[in-house]
Amino acid sequence: MTDTEPRVRYALVIRLPREVEVRIEDTFLSVIGTTKPAMGYHLTLLGPYCLAQGVSSPFLAAVSRVCRQTESFPVRLEGLGVFRTANNNAVYLGVENPAPVVALHRRLLQATAGVVEPENERLRAWTVDNYNPHVTLGLGMTDGDLEEFLRLGEQRHLTAEFTVQQVYLVEQVPNGPWEVAAEYSLGATISVPPQG
Repeated sequence: MTDTEPRVRYALVIRLPREVEVRIEDTFLSVIGTTKPAMGYHLTLLGPYCLAQGVSSPFLAAVSRVCRQTESFPVRLEGLGVFRTANNNAVYLGVENPAPVVALHRRLLQATAGVVEPENERLRAWTVDNYNPHVTLGLGMTDGDLEEFLRLGEQRHLTAEFTVQQVYLVEQVPNGPWEVAAEYSLGATISVPPQG
């Protein structure tokens, strides 16, 4: 395989409970620029990234170990934030109490060092240097669409709380959708979803 060939992409995410997703949809989906990820609204802990050659078993073992050693914790979503890039902006729902999410992110990052390869320098910076847990509401917004979203979105206050009990490993084969590959219960062992 050459460096230019597409590779399977992975991410570790916290999926939002369906009732929280419904509240986000009801609050923001009618605002211009809002998108809904195919795998549902989520907090990305690590990724997207590729695995170094031949390291899938050590990677899975490291993720499993970190999750077994992590207890469930509460998350509160509140407030809009923006990642600004000229005519390619992203809007997100912030995490009010990011410390437990950031701590889990750091443990996963440390446990998988040398095993995961960020897709590009921008993603490496977001995942390693400037990690900011968030739920993306809209990507690729023009500056005008961003201003309109913020004008309308600021009038739509949303606060949502839930308890994080699982971490999901999601994968995307080249040109395919993101799919759940495994579920890690916090404080417990791995569960692989049935194939079908």
